[in-house]
Amino acid sequence: MQRTHRFLGLCLGSAIFGLAACGSGATFEATRDLPNYQWAKDSLAVFSFEVPMAEQSYELGYHLRNTASYPKDRIHVKFVLTDSAGKVVATGMKATFLFDATTGEPLGRGLGDLFEHEVPLLTKYRFPHRGRYSLGLQQYTREEMLIGVASVGITLRKSVPSE
Repeated sequence: MQRTHRFLGLCLGSAIFGLAACGSGATFEATRDLPNYQWAKDSLAVFSFEVPMAEQSYELGYHLRNTASYPKDRIHVKFVLTDSAGKVVATGMKATFLFDATTGEPLGRGLGDLFEHEVPLLTKYRFPHRGRYSLGLQQYTREEMLIGVASVGITLRKSVPSE
């Protein structure tokens, strides 16, 4: 019964988050579901996308969905951005709280026991040239197999000019 509820929650959550993304103004958005809600430490989620204009600045971020049973209060994610020639153009690591450290309440947008988080990686970023790029994401906790992560993805948007 609990498995049926989790499946229905995932389906409904995917539909709602998918509809929300339609109006997001994203230049590129992609999500990968993780098998059995598990993200192995050595598993790299790679997303390829096209940058049409190098003179435009962009917001590049990742998003993930976790379950209420995620075992920690935060997640650490390493990222590597490469161009079409395989040259590394940016790297980094982000630590993101998924639960309130004091109360244990889930953070992010939630539906059922799934919660979505959007994490900025590069803001007002200008790519060195137009063309194809790849962004690799890797969980960097101390767990070989991180349970409770339903999906991971990226979003690329044009930066909004400051007023």
